Order: sequence, then structure tokens, then C-alpha cells
Amino acid sequence: MRYKIISLAAVAGMFLLAVLLCLSPQTGRRRVHQHLSWEGEPQSAAVTTGPGELVTHLPIVEIDTGGQKIPGNWIRDKDGVNVGVEQSELGEKTIRVSIKIIDSGTAENRVEDEAAVETEARFRIRGNSSRNFSKKSYLLKLIDEDGEENPQEIMGMSAHDQWALYGPFLDKTLLRNYMWMNLSAEVMGYAPNVRYCEVILDGTYRGLYLMMETIARGEGRVDLSAFEEGKSYTEYIVRMDRANQDFRDLNTFSNYTRSEERRVGKECRL
Repeated sequence: MRYKIISLAAVAGMFLLAVLLCLSPQTGRRRVHQHLSWEGEPQSAAVTTGPGELVTHLPIVEIDTGGQKIPGNWIRDKDGVNVGVEQSELGEKTIRVSIKIIDSGTAENRVEDEAAVETEARFRIRGNSSRNFSKKSYLLKLIDEDGEENPQEIMGMSAHDQWALYGPFLDKTLLRNYMWMNLSAEVMGYAPNVRYCEVILDGTYRGLYLMMETIARGEGRVDLSAFEEGKSYTEYIVRMDRANQDFRDLNTFSNYTRSEERRVGKECRL
């Protein structure tokens, strides 16, 4: 019972801190909480999920692959062990797709409405264990007709070319990533921005997704200087990924730390 009280107090404290930071003029940023920002009134009594009939107060993301196989699924051997990741029919890690984002901002959205953003993108399945789920998550890299980076402002988030569509498959509340990204940003000053949206992939309704900023250098994202030739130092982002036989792991001394924690804990019990 004591631990439940402590947990509830911790959560309440985080909410209070988030509210105070929201009100403080010293944070320098104002986080948009999507569930509080929509001021429109419902215009229709029924909301349907048929791709041609979809009516929703959330932005709609339509993706057209042109019938291509989406790369990124696991390749398994006869024993069911992951041995690689599927590539496209052209042997590439991504495919080129067309994307339309319908987002009126303050009214209901319909598939036939004019798109706020219309662009091409490189597209693939993303994640690790989530690649096994029937509801996939996807990586988007927006490009122009020449295949060059095409930064776009999406759903009120700062313009960039790299985005992720997260499908909350295990999270039956559909709230966890949305809530904690927003709370983390209020507390720490930065966390990837998120927006709920509805996804239609090749004419099939895929359900509720989160459009998320990826962690990358850029205005509105991680504030790092660009590399300059001849400069004695540079700023960079370090990513700790899952083990891969093609790479040498970065030793973070985490195993040593855990062994020390176990040793100290044993001494304390003695």
C-alpha cells in the first residue's frame, strides 16, 4: 500500500511540475497538447472508418505505395531466428511513396478534403520487436521530385524531412507515448513532438497512429551546430542500438554497473 501511495504522489508531482513549467515564461517554448487545442464542434453524427468515407477531427495521413512491398519485415531461418530484414523488390531499404496529409486544424477532416501537405517520401517499417506486430510502425523521409530532402511543417510541428508513424499496438490505452512525450518536454525542455492522426495505407484504413518527430538535428528539434570542415570539434548525437554482428558495440559499462549494484546490495543485506 505504501508503494502505491508513493507512486501516485510521484505521478501527481510530475503533473503539477508540468503545469507550472507550462505557465513559466522562462521555459522558452510552449508545448502544444493536441487534445486541448482542437476547438471545433462536431459537424456529423457518425464517424466511419471506410477510407472513402472517413470523417474525423484528427488529421488524416494517406500513403500510396503504388502496390510495392514495404521493406522492413524480419527474415527468419528455419528455426525462427531473425537473420535479417527484408528489402524492397529493387534491393533497397526503403521505397518511394506518395503522401497526403489532410489537416484543417479546427474542423472535421474528410478524405476528399484538400491536402495541407502533399509530397513524396522514402518509406519503410521501423522498430525492433514491433516489426512482429500486425499493426506496423513506419519511418518517413520526405523528398521532392528529385529525391532531395523536402522539409515540411506537419500538423503544427516544426518543418523537417524525417518523421515516424508510431502504431500503438500493445498500448491499449493509446495514451502512453503521447502523454509521456508531452510531460517529458514540459519537465526537460525537449522531447519529440507528437500528434494523433488516422492512417490510410493503399486504400485500407489502418487505425489511430502517432505522427512523431524523430530525434535529429534541426530547428525545433535537437539544437546542435552543423559540422564545419577544419573545426577542431563538432556536436553530435549518439545512438545506442540493439546488438548487430556488423557493428562493434559501444561499451557503456552498464554490465559493470549492474554487477556493482548486485554486489553492494548483497553487502547491505549481510
